[in-house]
Amino acid sequence: MLCLFLLSLPACGKTPSDEEAIREAARSAAVSVEKKDLKTLMGFISKGFYDNNNNDYKGLKGMFFYQFMRPGKLKVFLRAVRVGVEGRKAVLDAKVYVVRGGGFKGIIPKDAEGFKVSAVLKKEGGRWKVLSAQWNEAGFAGLL
Repeated sequence: MLCLFLLSLPACGKTPSDEEAIREAARSAAVSVEKKDLKTLMGFISKGFYDNNNNDYKGLKGMFFYQFMRPGKLKVFLRAVRVGVEGRKAVLDAKVYVVRGGGFKGIIPKDAEGFKVSAVLKKEGGRWKVLSAQWNEAGFAGLL
């Protein structure tokens, strides 16, 4: 539930650097997850996507669809975001925390997950998109 740092250029007056564009895209992807907006979220993913769990683009889409159909609001927190750009490829490393609301009037989460994520991005048609990703559980304590 984490590949939330996928990209699109922000619509600002000043042209952002590639690093700024990638950071903004990660924030936009997180908002897409919170809204459970699968179409927008998948716009950040390359059709050639693969991950360390043998998911391709369709597999990732199915994973997000499953998570979005589960009850409860989602909240995403991005921490320790690092971006390195080299030509038409980039690496984004981050800690991603996903909290599913519920419980007592939405205050106590039903579940929360933390991940260390590393994604390789490439520029496709002027937009940064996630080409591959790997993640490992990071524990939720890092958010506190």
